[in-house]
Amino acid sequence: EWQKLESSLSIEEPHVRKLEPSRKYWLKMAAAILLLLLSSFILYLTFIKADQVEIQTAENTTHTILPDGSEVWLNTGRRLTYNNDFEENRFIKLEGEAFFDVKRNPEKPFVIQSEDAWVKVLGTSFNMKARKDETQTEIYVVSGKVSLSEIKQEKNIVLTAGTTGILTKSDHQLITEIEEDSNALAWKNK
Repeated sequence: EWQKLESSLSIEEPHVRKLEPSRKYWLKMAAAILLLLLSSFILYLTFIKADQVEIQTAENTTHTILPDGSEVWLNTGRRLTYNNDFEENRFIKLEGEAFFDVKRNPEKPFVIQSEDAWVKVLGTSFNMKARKDETQTEIYVVSGKVSLSEIKQEKNIVLTAGTTGILTKSDHQLITEIEEDSNALAWKNK
């Protein structure tokens, strides 16, 4: 009788069933992530990208006056990008070759970034050639002073009128040449 009583009183351990997420669950998760990514991309295009101005040339050179009064001649097949707050933050991204005549403003330096170089000026005119398909970036200074820096090494050279600065892409060397380059601006006068 004791065994009958014990067997009737014994408590069965509950059967635990492990639930695996269903295919429907994973589809809902994927849809939610996709919706989040799409929303982020739309917000980026609407609010961040919309704050930029892009100038791109096709077959002709283009002359542009920037919001601060500085002038740019952009060579054919090249691109220049800057933010709408350019008068407060004089920062430009350049792909290709351009000639700059920069309005002097000591409180707000004029900065140009290419794929591998930074150029900082206060007021000057110079040509910058920063083509992706070439082995170097070149700056030819017509007037004033320009600082040419290699982005990764944070070293720089200061160039004055009549000098050319070269940044080699392979070994990131900065070189100054002091010789008049009469052909440096030939494209600008086409």
